[in-house]
Amino acid sequence: MLIAAWSVISCKKNSVPTPDYSGTYVGDIQYSNNGVQQQILHNYQIQFSINADGEVIIGHSVFEADSAMISANILQVPKTLVASNTDFNLYDVGQGTFTGNTCELDFYENTVSNYNSMIASSQRWTGTLTRQ
Repeated sequence: MLIAAWSVISCKKNSVPTPDYSGTYVGDIQYSNNGVQQQILHNYQIQFSINADGEVIIGHSVFEADSAMISANILQVPKTLVASNTDFNLYDVGQGTFTGNTCELDFYENTVSNYNSMIASSQRWTGTLTRQ
């Protein structure tokens, strides 16, 4: 009986370690405003670090939101209010997909009217960056 109990206890599901996506990523980012490409940011650098709670801290970014979560290999930046005034609210939202040593980013920053809740302008940053 003791052997059977030990077998059941020792057969608990193996946890699969989450890959560590922390590090500095570098690459070219295309910036567009209201759907019109404005410029390419060459050798753009962004840093990701993961704290003990699994939250991703974003550093050195043109993107104002500074935290995200990772599920599987998807970086998810929830809609975040980053600035406001009486006329407009500024929201960041985005995601990234980690594959090997790369991260494909797709971030948005939307200016939303406080009068009609319509998007007044939308900036987008997209690109693939490689971990250094």
